Amino acid sequence: MFNFNNILIYILLSFILTSCSADNQDKNNTPYLDRAETYYRSGQLRSALTEINQSPHKQETRRYLLLSQIYNDIGSYHIVVKMGDELIRRIPDAIDDQGFWQAYLNSKLVLQAYDEVFTLQKKYGKNSAIWLNAQARAMIGKNKIPAAIKLLEQSKNANARSLVILAKSYHLLNQLEQRDRYVKEAKIKDKKSYYLWLFIAEVAWNNKDYNLSQEAYSKALAVFKNHNMMTREKMVAQIGLIDTFKAQEKFELAHELSKEINEIQKKHYTRSYDSANELFKEGNYLAAEKALKPLMQQFKGQGMPMLLMSLIENQKGNKEAAQAYLDTLEKQASGEPKHRVLLAQANLSIGNTQKAAEILAEIDIKHAPDEAAGIRYLQGIMALDKKNYSQGKIHLEVAITLDKSNVKYQRALAITEKMLGHQDVAESILLTSIQQHSDNLKGILLYFRIMEDKSKAEEQIKKLYAANPGQFAAPLAISLLMRQKNNQEQAILWINKAQIADNNNQDIKKIKADLLSRTAREAEKNEDWATAQQWIQESIRLEPSSIKYHYISAFYYAKQKDIESAIVQIDAISTLDPQKNANVAAIMAANIHGINKDYPMSLKVLQQRWEKEESIQILQALIRLRKQHFPNTSLTTEAETWHKKQSNTQSSLLLAIAYQTANDDSKAISQFKDVLKRDKKNPIALNNLAWLILKETPPQALIYAQQAHQLQPENPDITDTYGWALYKNQQNTEALEVLKKAYKQSKQNPTIAGHLAEVYRITGDNIIADAIERKHGIKTGKTETL
Repeated sequence: MFNFNNILIYILLSFILTSCSADNQDKNNTPYLDRAETYYRSGQLRSALTEINQSPHKQETRRYLLLSQIYNDIGSYHIVVKMGDELIRRIPDAIDDQGFWQAYLNSKLVLQAYDEVFTLQKKYGKNSAIWLNAQARAMIGKNKIPAAIKLLEQSKNANARSLVILAKSYHLLNQLEQRDRYVKEAKIKDKKSYYLWLFIAEVAWNNKDYNLSQEAYSKALAVFKNHNMMTREKMVAQIGLIDTFKAQEKFELAHELSKEINEIQKKHYTRSYDSANELFKEGNYLAAEKALKPLMQQFKGQGMPMLLMSLIENQKGNKEAAQAYLDTLEKQASGEPKHRVLLAQANLSIGNTQKAAEILAEIDIKHAPDEAAGIRYLQGIMALDKKNYSQGKIHLEVAITLDKSNVKYQRALAITEKMLGHQDVAESILLTSIQQHSDNLKGILLYFRIMEDKSKAEEQIKKLYAANPGQFAAPLAISLLMRQKNNQEQAILWINKAQIADNNNQDIKKIKADLLSRTAREAEKNEDWATAQQWIQESIRLEPSSIKYHYISAFYYAKQKDIESAIVQIDAISTLDPQKNANVAAIMAANIHGINKDYPMSLKVLQQRWEKEESIQILQALIRLRKQHFPNTSLTTEAETWHKKQSNTQSSLLLAIAYQTANDDSKAISQFKDVLKRDKKNPIALNNLAWLILKETPPQALIYAQQAHQLQPENPDITDTYGWALYKNQQNTEALEVLKKAYKQSKQNPTIAGHLAEVYRITGDNIIADAIERKHGIKTGKTETL
């Protein structure tokens, strides 16, 4: 059977905002944001982010502004841009805020940001000083200095920054009298303006008036008093002051200030790397990669970002890229034992066991006693990888002797003992380990996995929890066990206990959200959409960034005929990452309209998205929608244009499908063959080509269908094609067994049912054939035509 569903690829990333009432935002968010701002000003970034994330209303302007400032300061400019784009879309008035606009402009490519100034000003009709200043900067950036001067001098909204921009404009035109006039006016307007003193300092430096330069840079830095974070503006002033000190031969002062900058940069590096590492641990590899790239550019001598990039590439399946990072790191890095151990561990994690062994063999343990346990552990893991469990046990026992409290070593030894058949020893090691480290969830879960008597394991963990009810790992593990047993009530009971112990634990929130969504699914079975909606909203509250839960909520609203609320949920999907999630959101919105059979609206949503961005996901969705509900139309022109642009396997496959949906079989056959030239093992091309040629050349069709089935034996559409091809090649007995499997896989699809019934009838079992016909309201003998 021709398969459309396998072609739709949903790339689902998430930065989701929940809707809220503007009237209550300020009141409810204020204490969180006040604390966050205090933490931010004192440089306690993690605490600031914690407070911000706990604030209940995600759309409040002030929350966005504070987040923008934090991420701008630590160099995560892509996040600032996302927030800026969302603010512009949802809260246009926020753009009047100086803090946001400065962060947003600083985070964009300058000329790109300048271009946006004109677009946004035209769209929203902004006339504030901030917008005028931004527009003037845009003009200067495009070398339209007289136009910038005219704009600001005619404006009634000029502020101190406007006057500084005017002074700079006249300076660029070498009209010094006018420059000095506006500098004087800016001093009257705002003596504490950072931009004023920075401009004065730069002019003084160029004129070699180092005393004035020092004074002006110092006044610019005074703006950042009691602010120990590294901002772009602060760094500019600091570097300028260092250069001034050097020019005055005040080398000691320059050295002290350089040390201060280095310390702040180290903190920035640590914060940024920790943030990327957390994203990696959460499985958000693309976000981790984005956070690391600017870090690698800024701190080229640091090895940890490159190691982490290697692990990210490995998780993405790019083995060659992962190894390339490690090879580069090895060339430029020192021979420090600690670093060599990390390098060996990274090689081991990407499957290069031989390289890891070579690196470890080079390390002289006598001169690296602190790394001895880690080296032994890695040697043990490599031995286990080769199934040399006895040798692995020796290495791991030595590692534990050197570091008795290391949970990782204990778990590895327990697994080794299990593989050697020493079940009791493995259980004993793990029980001792989790008694020592009751908050180690992985250890507890491993204990459940290794224990053959699950009831005994559950009893032991409950005792552990009773002895220490303040920790979260034990109740969380029991909740997961109850989920496996499909005991929903007990699973929620125990996850609540885990949440009491650690209310901020993201793993707990994620698991609880999943449990509540399962409860929603139970209500869904009874078509109790209102109750299901209540449960899924709880899941969203726990995991606001989950695309899945927002879409389920939209589905429930659609079932209640509340399309407006459904679309609000869909909008949330693209809120903080419109560039990546816009296509997914459009497809989901089309599906929601389709639930109410409003197919013209589904088509309109997809067409509007296609006009904004030609993407393969949208084209696939359009083809599928038109095939099912608008059979007299086609998208061959669009698919041809797309293929000319891309000219790859995916675009070739899509064009073939477009031809097939337009019933242009000859072109479809030719195009599917082109796909197979590019990718001999493409199951969709093999399946659909088999379907198309089955009438004319059944033996060749059977070959293609069998190859597709070998590649995807659990795919019901491909199994159906294979079974039908067997039938058309007079292999009825084999066809019957394969079609029975397809019927079961597809959960009794009517088209597949027709094929199965016909084969039953041809083999003489009319009773079963009649039963299938009645069940599905079909007639065999004239099943779906090829």
